[in-house]
Amino acid sequence: MTYTQVLNKTLSIYREKGELAAYEFVSKEALVLLGDYPQIDNFRYALAAAAGKKKEAMAIMRQAIEDKGYWYSYDYLAKDEDLNSLRGEEDFVRWLDLCKEREENALANPESKLLVEGKNDGEKPLFLVLHGDQENIEITRPYWDGLLDQGYVLALLQSSQIEFSHGYNWRDVNQGVSEVGTYFEALMKDESISKDSWIGGFSAGCNVALRAILDGAVTADRFVFVAPWLPDLEEWKEELSMLKDKGISGHILVGDQDHDCLEGAEQLAVELMEMGVYVSFEKIEGLGHDYPTDFQAKLQEWIKE
Repeated sequence: MTYTQVLNKTLSIYREKGELAAYEFVSKEALVLLGDYPQIDNFRYALAAAAGKKKEAMAIMRQAIEDKGYWYSYDYLAKDEDLNSLRGEEDFVRWLDLCKEREENALANPESKLLVEGKNDGEKPLFLVLHGDQENIEITRPYWDGLLDQGYVLALLQSSQIEFSHGYNWRDVNQGVSEVGTYFEALMKDESISKDSWIGGFSAGCNVALRAILDGAVTADRFVFVAPWLPDLEEWKEELSMLKDKGISGHILVGDQDHDCLEGAEQLAVELMEMGVYVSFEKIEGLGHDYPTDFQAKLQEWIKE
């Protein structure tokens, strides 16, 4: 299972069977996930504490915060009711202070990041990708890296807005658009990159990508939005005709079980189609807030159109 699949399945089990079953599932899956995933440890210690497994919860927190050097939002740790059974422990209080210090440090030194792959002597088209909230470029890359075999330069942008260790968000949309625009402009000046460009994203990354298109921060010809979270769509509706004027086309994917994003994705598709923008829309049966398993194959089809 992928990282996102593990998170989604854990939440599903929690809703259906409770804390203990969810804890046992995510702990088992954590053993086979490769990479650093602070959110997985967060799920594990919170579920363990809520399930009455205080000793296990403390051990997981100790490993995450002391051994791995992770930090989590001080406000979250101070307020989450799932952690109430741990609050009398001296180590827990110490970890809160440690996380607060690390958080303040990280927030005082925000830094966006761009990973660019696939450049060589020949000119290639660009595909710029934005991650979802509480994610990073390492989590995002495996879904899009097939583009490298198709002759594309793949650029993965990581927001400067950090929420916890290795977890970044796009809450400040204007800040996100500014970062996207700065990097896009620099990429377009690179002689190894052609003017033919795409922009793609997952979840909240789609919201920033759409705003960047509307603001002219990027001049991408096409877009790919996966499980787009579009809280600002209603107030942006009048500007969508700009995509028609600029000849921009795209593809929208969303799962029929993605209760937070389905309505917005459908609304965007309908609005664009009614304006005469070429857009394909696919609602995938049984899929929650995630990429479809055949996403790489879909990407290959679209870039050949």
